[in-house]
Amino acid sequence: MALSTPRFCWLCHGILAGTDATLMERFYINYKNRAVSLENPVHPFRLCMYIVKYLGIILLYANMLLNPLSILSIYVVATAVAAASSTASLPSLIVPECPHYGVATINQSDPERTLFPLTTASLCYNETSLQIKFEAYDETNYYYNASQTTNDDIWEYEVMEAFIYHGTNNPTTYLEFEINPNNVTYQAIVFNPSEVRATGAPFDHFFVTDPAGDGFSASTTLDRKARTWTSTVQIPLALFDVGVLKGSLWRMNFFRTITSPSTYPDQTLGAWSPTNQASFHMTPFFGNVIFV
Repeated sequence: MALSTPRFCWLCHGILAGTDATLMERFYINYKNRAVSLENPVHPFRLCMYIVKYLGIILLYANMLLNPLSILSIYVVATAVAAASSTASLPSLIVPECPHYGVATINQSDPERTLFPLTTASLCYNETSLQIKFEAYDETNYYYNASQTTNDDIWEYEVMEAFIYHGTNNPTTYLEFEINPNNVTYQAIVFNPSEVRATGAPFDHFFVTDPAGDGFSASTTLDRKARTWTSTVQIPLALFDVGVLKGSLWRMNFFRTITSPSTYPDQTLGAWSPTNQASFHMTPFFGNVIFV
């Protein structure tokens, strides 16, 4: 039976985990809930993916030594090296079918990369939708503007966000989804051709004007005693025109903003994959996601 790359990598994970306790301590699998976190750059799964990538490069190079060197061979090797190195520092996440889920953890400020209040985004998918459960911890303000409604500038206050793109390149168009403690949502397709919201470059949003009718849903609960708030959202996959879900590759990032009546409009920003400036619209920093 042929061994697919994901299966091969799980095999590698079993081998590597048995010989490196430190890596296993930094990687967790919650067997009760089947929650998987794959965020550490040196996790065995990611290390195995690099082995697979570079093994291909080595084989190509060996073929070049045994055969006449061609421009095409040089191009293939250069492309493979670029692809392997360009994502080396990005977090990765495996997203299973519901009811199991993969967990992205936001615990670094953006862009400083200092300690940030714990925030998680738990993802799973079914035939029609991507489901995300956002959980914000150490919340004290629950700060929002009660007059705001769907697609208003809720990002000026406290929100949790997901930027989502189907594909592997640095996106120039992607979904921006936000939700606040009042269960008000913001959903728009972003046009960002510079990939980094460069000064003077085009940048625009195209709003989803009927989110409920289009298959979006959201529910939010606040627990002031526990100092948490939780939002469970559903995003229609038809928006991304995905042919086969299992094995599909994505680029995503997840964020949280924190502010208060005394600090507004200043915010503290947190990201799953922190950027290099105080802007979430930096698509080269989007992490790698695979549906399994």
